[in-house]
Amino acid sequence: MKDRGITIYAIYLRLGHSYFIELENFGDKPLILKAYETYHKEFGPIQLYGFNMLRFRLNDLFFDRRAKKRLILSTGNGKYTVPKPIKKWNPVSHFFKNNATAIIRPTTLIFKDHYVGENIKYILEFASENKQEEVVLLPPDEFRFNRFKNFRLTKESLETKEKLEMFLQEQKDLGRLQCSNFFVHDTTEWRKRTGEHFTEEIKAEYVGWFEYHVMGRLATWLSDRQMAKRNRNIAKRDRDAVSETQP
Repeated sequence: MKDRGITIYAIYLRLGHSYFIELENFGDKPLILKAYETYHKEFGPIQLYGFNMLRFRLNDLFFDRRAKKRLILSTGNGKYTVPKPIKKWNPVSHFFKNNATAIIRPTTLIFKDHYVGENIKYILEFASENKQEEVVLLPPDEFRFNRFKNFRLTKESLETKEKLEMFLQEQKDLGRLQCSNFFVHDTTEWRKRTGEHFTEEIKAEYVGWFEYHVMGRLATWLSDRQMAKRNRNIAKRDRDAVSETQP
């Protein structure tokens, strides 16, 4: 959280006192972060760590508690040590205290950098002679609009993928659709595969303060007590079974 911009030339991970792992080296094109801006990077598997023709094994050092881990930045103002890991909040902690908490994650359908909404039935890919591509998203009521310049889709043409392909091919043969090739994708099967692991659908309703903070916590407390009791009974049954088998 910096209230001013910063120029970063390299990022290091310091292990203990004497080891600096170079995570990023921006060279002549430094990373310039604006005020309150963040930088995110994911790293893949490492083949090896080397320095001066020597190969280093660092696995044990990573798990050594004596070796403190710190991020060190080479900046336009010199060396900067990130003081401590950034604190992150996660609503999962609320769920374990109150099972009335629902952590909802959106599921998206993306086709070639285009977000496909729930109202989209067909995806059209058009390729021109100069190899430029265009993606058009069609809802089932596209016949109400006039998206194309020289023709208009009909209600019948949008009934099935096959009918839409035949209609577009006819427009192409008549010279009304200018493209070298086109493809039609039906999103119905894609959505089935995406949502097949969801067993049922529920309608979200507003939950008031008393229902959530009082009734939700009370229900969670009772559920935890019942689970703990079941676990004790299972553990007792296992101990009794072991004692009966021993001579």
